[in-house]
Amino acid sequence: MDIVISFIIIFLSCVIGAIAGIGGGVIIKPTLDTFNVFDILTINSVSSWSVFSMSIVSIITQTRKSETKLNKKIALFLAVSSMLGGILGSSLFSMMTGSITNQAMVKAIQAIVLSLLLVFVIIYMNTPLKKYCWHVENPLLIMVVGLSLGLFGAFLGIGGGPINVAFLMIFFGMSVKGCAIYSIITIFFGQASKLVTMAFSGGFEGMDFTLLLWLIPAAIIGGFVGSKLKVHISEKNTARLFMVSMIIIIALNAVNIVRAF
Repeated sequence: MDIVISFIIIFLSCVIGAIAGIGGGVIIKPTLDTFNVFDILTINSVSSWSVFSMSIVSIITQTRKSETKLNKKIALFLAVSSMLGGILGSSLFSMMTGSITNQAMVKAIQAIVLSLLLVFVIIYMNTPLKKYCWHVENPLLIMVVGLSLGLFGAFLGIGGGPINVAFLMIFFGMSVKGCAIYSIITIFFGQASKLVTMAFSGGFEGMDFTLLLWLIPAAIIGGFVGSKLKVHISEKNTARLFMVSMIIIIALNAVNIVRAF
C-alpha cells in the first residue's frame, strides 16, 4: 500500500510540477513527509532519485526545444558549484539525522527552511521586488549562487524548482522562461553529487531499492503527462496553479512542523 500511495504522490506531484513550472521535488518531499509512508532517510532518497530522474528527462526535452541561448560560462560555473553544494547539502543532512534522533523534528527543520524560502519566492514573484535584479558575471559570485542552490536542493531533498527560478531571476536578470535550462542544470548536478555522496557514505544502507523500480517511472511518466497537458492550459491558469501549489506546500510543511511539537 505504501508503494501505491507513493506512486500516486510522485506521479501527481510531477504532473502538477511540470504544468506549474516548479518541478516535482518541491511537492514530493513535504507530501511524503505528511503521509509518513517511509522513514525520513528513505523519503529523502526516494525524493532525490525521482528529482534526478526527471532532471535527465527535462535536460533532453529542454535542449531540443529551448529557444534560450545558453550562456556557457554561467552554465559551467553553476554546474560545478551545484555539485559542491550537493555534497555539502547531503553532508549537512547526514549530520543532522545523526545528531537528532527524533525524525519528526528533522522533518520540521526542513519544513521551516523550505517554507521560509517559498514565502520569499511568493513575495518576490508577486511584488515590485521582481523588477530588481543583478546581472552577475563574476565567476566566484556565480559559484556562490550555484553552491547555495545545490546545498538547499540536496539538504531539503527537493531539487530546487521555484527557489532556483527566483534566485536565477534575482542574480542573473533572467526571465522565468530563460531560467528553465539553468535550473535543470543545477538540479541535475546537485542531485547527482548528493546521490554519489550518499552511496559512498552508506546513506542507502537498509534501503529497499525495488521501490525505485516503481517510483522513478512514476516521476518520469508524471513529468511527460504534465508537459503534454501544459500546452492546453492558459498562462493565467498556470499562474494560478503555481500560487495554489505554493500555498498547499506551505500548508503541508505547517502540518509537519506542528507534528514535531
